[in-house]
Amino acid sequence: APRMTRKWGCFAMSNTESERVAMTEPTTVAELISLLDLQRSDEALTSGSVLTAPLAASSICLASSAREFKEFIMVITANSGEELFEELRELLPQKRVFHFPNWETLPHERLSPQSDTVAQRYLTLRAIRRAECDLVVVPVRSLLQPFIKEFGKKDVPFFATGEKIDIDAAVRELLQLGYTRTDLVEKRGEFAQRGGIIDLFAPQALHPIRVEFFDDVIDEVRYFSVSDQRSLENCPEGLLALPAREILISDAIREKSRELAGKFPQLSDMFVRISEGVPVEGMESLMPALVDDMETLIEVIRNESLIISVAPELIRSRAEELIKTGEE
Repeated sequence: APRMTRKWGCFAMSNTESERVAMTEPTTVAELISLLDLQRSDEALTSGSVLTAPLAASSICLASSAREFKEFIMVITANSGEELFEELRELLPQKRVFHFPNWETLPHERLSPQSDTVAQRYLTLRAIRRAECDLVVVPVRSLLQPFIKEFGKKDVPFFATGEKIDIDAAVRELLQLGYTRTDLVEKRGEFAQRGGIIDLFAPQALHPIRVEFFDDVIDEVRYFSVSDQRSLENCPEGLLALPAREILISDAIREKSRELAGKFPQLSDMFVRISEGVPVEGMESLMPALVDDMETLIEVIRNESLIISVAPELIRSRAEELIKTGEE
């Protein structure tokens, strides 16, 4: 891996070892592993000690301990954590490794997070709640930001050949999950219905699917091309219709929006549309006003979980910056 090839310094080694490493530039992951004292890293990670290591070696250190650790591990990062997640997923093929990404926008901005980000957050929370996750990489932004208490719990439609589902009920569920109904599906979070056919572009999918119904049974599920709308190969594994938005418009939220529309004239347009059941760009920024029950990831993870901070000083300064921004 190219990221592993830079020169780096002491990693809990003796003077002789650190001198040898400081003059060495490893060219492969295998060479880097041979220079690390992984036993000491295991002891540090499981005892709460501070472990000083180059960031390039973080994934190897974590993977070394995670191989034997039988409980849930949460790794907190100061940045997005995407590179660390990809490395750990490669180094731990036998483990269920997830990523809990943060929104691309700040919580108070009138912009909605991308639907694929929402889908990834939902999948990760679902796996954590069901104890189907061994390790999750969490940016500090995701750790601090509350989400709706039921997020990740709700069952979502599963479209697969042979599944029994009423087409009208499927359309209602897709609307409740924040999908936009269109005449032509072109981007994630959209769906269209033509008679006994539903075209759907799920947020986590690379390609949209075309679901053909025979009465209330799914007869066929195929991918199709966005450019010319032609059907492609079969989708034998089926597809979950994950939520396209993090806040779903329930009856309680519609009622709350009606109440708040008169109290905040500058936001009345948004509240009125939400009260009518219409998703609005940036409505996620209103979640603390519309939803009473919110929680954070710390409240969801199991008590016996191991929490690891990568670059704790950077995490602390980033957290302080985020809190200050939120207060402003």
